[in-house]
Amino acid sequence: MRRPLELWGRWFGNGSTSLVAALFLASTLACRSPESSASLSLLTSLPPSDVEVLQKELHSVTASWRTVSVKVRSVPARVLEEATGAFTPPTESNSWDLALVPSSWLLRLEKRQAILEVPIHHVQRLSQAVSPLALLAANAQGKILGYPLSINVPVLFLNPQFFPEVPTSLAALVATPLPPGVFPLGLDLRTPSTVFPLLEGGKTTQGDQNVAAGTNALKELLAKLGPKARLTLQLWTVPYAESAQAQLFVEGKLAAFVGGPRAAALMETVKAPYLVVSIPPWCESCQAPKPWAQVTVVVVNSFCPFPDLAEKLALELTSPDRNVRLNLAMNTLPVVGGAEESEILAQNPFLFRFRRALDMATVMTLDETSETWQQWELALERFLADQTNGNVPKGDG
Repeated sequence: MRRPLELWGRWFGNGSTSLVAALFLASTLACRSPESSASLSLLTSLPPSDVEVLQKELHSVTASWRTVSVKVRSVPARVLEEATGAFTPPTESNSWDLALVPSSWLLRLEKRQAILEVPIHHVQRLSQAVSPLALLAANAQGKILGYPLSINVPVLFLNPQFFPEVPTSLAALVATPLPPGVFPLGLDLRTPSTVFPLLEGGKTTQGDQNVAAGTNALKELLAKLGPKARLTLQLWTVPYAESAQAQLFVEGKLAAFVGGPRAAALMETVKAPYLVVSIPPWCESCQAPKPWAQVTVVVVNSFCPFPDLAEKLALELTSPDRNVRLNLAMNTLPVVGGAEESEILAQNPFLFRFRRALDMATVMTLDETSETWQQWELALERFLADQTNGNVPKGDG
């Protein structure tokens, strides 16, 4: 989909479409002259360490392109959302050619005409290079709108010192006797994608979540935790909960928590004992949850003056060797599929532990701006307020 002239015409009005188109075409041709260089900007909200890794990988791609350069800019998540969602010509303050965004944003960005559709010949390459799950995440209403870069899927981390057998439910997990000062379970309640698959035993759908059922399930679990409930809630709702829980897990103060590949990388680094298993249901008779996989994609700005170069660069990031190297360095999961996937998983036990979870996963489509997400945040705030006011469920422990 090539729309720069159309978009500029819409922006300035139909009356001046021809003039704007001519000026835009002339300026674009001038910029693409052999004597000129193309400078691309990639916008992301990655932490500094990942930005450094990504910048190094991009430099290796463009090193042979002579006059092409790319600069990675990291901004807060809210700034990234506002910049990529704006249907406006680039300015010095909001300039970007490519961006790393959650795949759940794609439909919204497409409706705002903020991003370009992936060319059909690139779609054919992607279908051979990336996993079906990752390609499905990049599809919005029959259009491939982004280049899959990495996957995140939640699993249950267990300390084998506390669990001689793998618990078959979260209820059984929290009922396991633990030493004094050890919390049974960590959940990030601020992230609905972690909690929603557990609601009503996984029977709800992403489009119509029963938020009331979710809060009732939490009350039931807190009742089982007994006197530890208030402290557990504090652990579940702190900023960057997964990182905090992983640290407590390493210190032997948390028996289990729900986390992703970054947490596994920490365990590998500090040589902490851990098991990774699929998240069990709330109770023995509950249906097993189907985890939501979050996919990060590379999108190209509708106003990018060098769309062909930007798309070529994004496609390079999905090539198997490069994608695996990049994701391992960022402690995320690669999007490779087919024979390459089997070979890579066999060589990397770190990744193999997440294979079963990925096999069971479905693509997360719930958008942070959706009514359901906002309802959950309001329900959670009310729930936490009740606990603060002393309405903590009483339990046996």
